[in-house]
Amino acid sequence: MLYASQAQCLYALDHLGIGGLAEFICEAEEWAEQLETWTDERIRASPLYGLPISLKECVSVAGYDSPSGLVKNVGRPNRADCLVTRLLKDQGAIPFILTAMPPSGLAMDSCNPVYGRVTNPHSLAHTSGGSSGGEGTLIAAYASPCGLGTDIGGSIRIPAAFCGVAGLAPSQNRISNKGMNTLTRYHVLHMRISIGPMARHVDDLVLLMRALLTADMFGLDPSVVPIPFNESLYAPAVPLAHQLTIGHYGCFENTHCVKSVPAIRRTVDLARRILEARGHRLVEFHLPSPEEAYRLGVLAICLDGGQAAMDELHGEPNSTNDLASYLVLRLPRPAKLLFARVLGWHFGLPVRQAISGTFGLASLHELFQYTRQVEAYRERVWQTWVGVHDRPLDALICPVMPIVAPRLDEDTVYTLPAIGYTMAYNILGWPAGSLPVSRVCVEDLEATSAEASRLRRLGDKFNARVHEGQADSLNLPIGVQIVAPPFRDEVVLRVMKELEEDAQFWQSK
Repeated sequence: MLYASQAQCLYALDHLGIGGLAEFICEAEEWAEQLETWTDERIRASPLYGLPISLKECVSVAGYDSPSGLVKNVGRPNRADCLVTRLLKDQGAIPFILTAMPPSGLAMDSCNPVYGRVTNPHSLAHTSGGSSGGEGTLIAAYASPCGLGTDIGGSIRIPAAFCGVAGLAPSQNRISNKGMNTLTRYHVLHMRISIGPMARHVDDLVLLMRALLTADMFGLDPSVVPIPFNESLYAPAVPLAHQLTIGHYGCFENTHCVKSVPAIRRTVDLARRILEARGHRLVEFHLPSPEEAYRLGVLAICLDGGQAAMDELHGEPNSTNDLASYLVLRLPRPAKLLFARVLGWHFGLPVRQAISGTFGLASLHELFQYTRQVEAYRERVWQTWVGVHDRPLDALICPVMPIVAPRLDEDTVYTLPAIGYTMAYNILGWPAGSLPVSRVCVEDLEATSAEASRLRRLGDKFNARVHEGQADSLNLPIGVQIVAPPFRDEVVLRVMKELEEDAQFWQSK
């Protein structure tokens, strides 16, 4: 299986031309040979025995770089495996490749000057998403059976949706990030990076979660909440007695947010009908003030006004889009305020909302205010979750993004504000998964064109342009996001599994 994965990875690079590889791990064959010396008893206790696995390059492997897509960090190999790498190897897995990510990990694609261009396996003209885009594209291309990515604003779910694979961003503090090289680890407040599995099928996500949520991890990292995989939440003994109440929405109906294109709305509705046919109760849900969730999420990353990000990007070769973001971050706070108003007037309110999150905090008093705002928002969402109907929701289905994979040359001013759909659940700290359910069809494109014309007549130039940018998205995957309250990751996986069985995305290819 290792040789087959290595060969398919070479095929994906040389013949498909999709990119996504950071490095082959040369010791993989040696590790595979060592597994042959294991006793039968140890093999039976190792659920990942012999499984090749890919790792996003920030998931540290001893002797290999974790440059986070930055030229300045090349040639600085890790001295030791991070904790999750160590656990995977102890369970019999074989890390065999490291996969690409964008500079600093804060981007919606995964192209970078170290590893080059990363494209979508379904269309070389479109992005794989980011920042775990190397994982998404290589798993979708059958170059890796499964892998680990990271997520702090949608970085697992977005590439999973764009590339048509399954991905889970677990509850914060559910999986250890000890020993990892993540640039956001020390300067982000109220959002902790989530390490999570990506694969073509939900069963493989479950396999990896079961393998990682063990006493070994809990004993080696006291910051992790010691909750083993809860089988009763994932597969109830009496399924009919455990029907779920599931919320749903297809769009943020807010002038400060990007509106979902018709293909996205149709696919969420398809997921709703699938789950209703399974006997679950589906009810409408409206996330309170999604524009506020986005502002709080961006501000969590830019508490210092983006100074940490600027330090990382300083001196790096940047694309036009990266350079534009870099220049915005460099502006002093009063200039950002003016710039946000001007761009908001020129492009639209979603752009203004995105820039407003980069203002940063000017004092300790503002930091205290920000903390209160985050806690107040979390409580508001929880009260809506438990009180909007006669019983609390068990889960939620909604868009991963309001768009499908954009073209690589699309201006980020029209795509970056869309991450509010994923970042809302990072600022809440809730587990969220992404599952491919459908593909863009001709009728979707016709509806998108008509909607773009309608939006222009209404004066919504920004959302009209977003819709127009989806004109050549025929046959691209469409993912649905599945969300549950903290530490109910198994409920997310249960809903994903049920959707997967009936949607049959890969069987309908």
